[in-house]
Amino acid sequence: MDLRPYIKTERQLKEGIDLINSGLLFYQPFILADDVEVGEGQNFHDQYQDVKNIHDLNVYAPAHDVGNRTQPADLPKFRQCNEEYRSLYEYVVKEIENRNGGNIKDLTFAEIGCNTGLSLFSLAKKGAKSCFGYDWNDMHPVFNWLNNVLGTNVGFRQAHYDNLYHRFMEGDVPEVDVMINTIFTNHQCDPIQFLSYMCDRARKGVFLWALIDADRPEACIVYPNSPPHDILDTARPFPLYFNNDVRMSEKLLHITFKCLGFDEVETISPFVPSPAWQYFQTGFRMYYAKRTRDMKSAYWHSDLSIKNICTLDTLKHLLVRLGLRPVLKKLLDYKNLMQGKE
Repeated sequence: MDLRPYIKTERQLKEGIDLINSGLLFYQPFILADDVEVGEGQNFHDQYQDVKNIHDLNVYAPAHDVGNRTQPADLPKFRQCNEEYRSLYEYVVKEIENRNGGNIKDLTFAEIGCNTGLSLFSLAKKGAKSCFGYDWNDMHPVFNWLNNVLGTNVGFRQAHYDNLYHRFMEGDVPEVDVMINTIFTNHQCDPIQFLSYMCDRARKGVFLWALIDADRPEACIVYPNSPPHDILDTARPFPLYFNNDVRMSEKLLHITFKCLGFDEVETISPFVPSPAWQYFQTGFRMYYAKRTRDMKSAYWHSDLSIKNICTLDTLKHLLVRLGLRPVLKKLLDYKNLMQGKE
């Protein structure tokens, strides 16, 4: 998104640069000024050539302090790659609009793994009723800044999807009309459980942009023999070790959608901004699934049975953070007392 028409003051620009320096603003493509731009476009374009860590070659701001990172040497190439990357996000928003009759003003949206919320802010600018993002990073500072710059009211909550429990332990994600998920399932060792969680909370539709194996006829999940590159943590215990290049077969994807009440699943035609993106769009495919039946997964019913536990855990964490351990002890003592009377 080109923010130059919206950034009106030096303070707004400085706040954006501070977000870059903090490590929060770098992945999704934004232009802040003529000499300040961020985005992962070049790394995707070049398939992560010469990249040693996640902050390399995705920020151009030579006149500003943006931390210890390798900045791109070829500015025209960096900008062109990010322009192509940005066009992919614009395509996502356009396809979501098209599959909802071109009118989104009465629809609510949520995105799990939203990063800095580029798709959500684009939908908000187009008049969506409400937009809400969830990410394991605390993106509150970015969302607050973008809301101020763009004049929007996009919500955010920091929440970590737990691959062992197949839910957000910080609290539940409410139902919305349309759930969005982009380039996320390839980082999850439990993609079928995650899709269940997301579909359970979609009243009308799901937009999915995911790494899919379209060649295998079986309904299966394909895990990599080894990590594709070393910029992500690979020291986590099994099965959390599988945190990149995880693929569902297209057959399994369709079975999953159907079993969760989405009989109408459309494969969206790939958008290839330039030939260098062909590999990316061949692997990462876009789908829009429309709910046709009111179906919930087994995880939904399991979630209902533990909501009180999750609520208690959330309260415990809050009381500890506020330094109110004596209050927590009294609550737990009372809980144990009441359980003993049952």
